[in-house]
Amino acid sequence: MVDSTDDAIIGKTFEGIITSWNAGAQRLFGYPADEIVGRSVFVLVPPDREAEEARVLVQLANGKVERFDTVRMHKDGSAIDVSVTSSPVHDSTGRLIGASKFVRDITERHRAAEALAHARDEAQAANRELEAFSYSVAHDLRAPLRGMNGFAQVLLDTYHDKLDAEG
Repeated sequence: MVDSTDDAIIGKTFEGIITSWNAGAQRLFGYPADEIVGRSVFVLVPPDREAEEARVLVQLANGKVERFDTVRMHKDGSAIDVSVTSSPVHDSTGRLIGASKFVRDITERHRAAEALAHARDEAQAANRELEAFSYSVAHDLRAPLRGMNGFAQVLLDTYHDKLDAEG
């Protein structure tokens, strides 16, 4: 089951050393198990996110489960948007012995959210332009409409009972 899931399942020590790596992790990050097991989990962490991973390791050592969305690095250097759940691992006596990390690729979800936000911003801008245009049109038409209304009123006042050729 562990190797058939699309999600990366990674075991690590509290020092951040990778101890296990499933096929989902290989597909997601590009490293085969024999290249990554025994290395630091920081290989997968962008430099600007190292404090985040260090904080997670401290929380795990205190027995806390951590869930968060973040960015991790593929072997080729590309960034991957991921959702991470890190959990402490206990032995049969209840002693903390390491941590498990479940990682899911959320790149498409992230891109869809960005596209939706962009479309919303464009729609709001178009609405503002439409409101400005309709205000301008309404303002520009007031004077001609007042003139037409005045002529119509003259017609009514002068020819209200009959409308001859001059009317």
